[in-house]
Amino acid sequence: MHARFTSTFPRVVLFSATLLAAAALPAVARAQQQVSDADRNTARDLYNEGYKLQQQGKYAEALDRYQRSISVYSAPTTAFRIAQCRAALGQLVEAAEELRAVANAQLPAGSPDAFVKAKQEATTELASIEPRIPKLKINVVPANAVGLTVTIDGQPMPTALLGVGRAINPGSHQIVVVAPGYAQQQQTVDVREKQQPPPEVTLTLQAQAGVSYTPSGGGAGGGGAGGGAGAGGAYGQGGYGQGGYQGPYGGGGRGWVPPERPRGPSTALLLGADLALSVPAGSAPSVGGLNGALGIGVGIGGEVGLRFARIVYLGAMLQGSFFGGDSSTGAAVSIAADGLLGFMSNPDGLGFYGEVGAGYRSLTFSTNTASGTLGGADFIMGLGMQIKAGSFRFIPKANLFVGTLSDQFGNSDVHLFFTLGISAYWELPLSKPQQPAASPAPAY
Repeated sequence: MHARFTSTFPRVVLFSATLLAAAALPAVARAQQQVSDADRNTARDLYNEGYKLQQQGKYAEALDRYQRSISVYSAPTTAFRIAQCRAALGQLVEAAEELRAVANAQLPAGSPDAFVKAKQEATTELASIEPRIPKLKINVVPANAVGLTVTIDGQPMPTALLGVGRAINPGSHQIVVVAPGYAQQQQTVDVREKQQPPPEVTLTLQAQAGVSYTPSGGGAGGGGAGGGAGAGGAYGQGGYGQGGYQGPYGGGGRGWVPPERPRGPSTALLLGADLALSVPAGSAPSVGGLNGALGIGVGIGGEVGLRFARIVYLGAMLQGSFFGGDSSTGAAVSIAADGLLGFMSNPDGLGFYGEVGAGYRSLTFSTNTASGTLGGADFIMGLGMQIKAGSFRFIPKANLFVGTLSDQFGNSDVHLFFTLGISAYWELPLSKPQQPAASPAPAY
């Protein structure tokens, strides 16, 4: 192919002369009557720039110059050069169509020799390019899905072409198939020049649970560049508002989005109770080591809080823990009042939960040697899971309480309480559930 444009300056001069000669032809003059002399001169300059760039192997830049030139002044010679650049860039399908248009062009009598030669060379060039163009066969199962859309590299393909060999440029291509009620399918295929036998790919749509599907009564599911709904087809129950075509998809189609589940209220009042086992550690004035003096305690508490912004929890907790000791140490009661700030994931189902807080703790103890009440600051950290079940929420979690206990004489020690338990809440919604926005109907 490159041997046909190895000459440089002579052809540039020839094209310039043919443009001037073409202006004198009545038929061509009528076709270009809106082109001024200045615009025609600029189109000629763009062609000359493109020709030089083409000779240097800069085909993309040359193509840009040629396309701008032909948009101002249409000439078969420019169209022929455009086809050569496209072929050099691997755009064989587009090059063949350009060559076919030049080869089939009806030139008026007395057309310049350059136009006639371009028409002849286009015929020869087309015969050499067409055998190089591969074809790709795309199959979709089921092929009659309503609203079926097939795109190749982001560009829509008519569904009427499913199951037949379709001309395609050599290279790697991504095929994406979407249809209401099905999960999106995609596949990448590499195609070579003159590939035999022609490559074939099959994409099988997988039905999505919870979305009904009504088969198309119109066979393959519609024509049009984007593949509309077939004649007699209908969208199944739960169509728009339960998923649908949600904005641009790929390079020009519209992508099908699976149904969106309704979400619970973003704000709610929580009333709860908790039960936990409490293990003491550290020490306290007049008591000594808590883990030696006290056994494992049982904690019972109440809680009130507000969930807002869906995932944030702000609450207050009052928990009493009861510890039994041996005959020498007696027993103790610990009461903790803490403010809490919590965060939860997936508040409408199963998710993680974490919390931090601070407050005050008192410890009342009684032994054979001493008794009294201690108090001090209390800090809390917790981690667990949260489970939503109807109007109730359950949070099994582990907490660590850290703080100081002081007596009336100013003596203080650091205490620790590790608790493992579960909180149960009744949730009263303060806002309406959030329904998914209605999906716009697809435009065909």
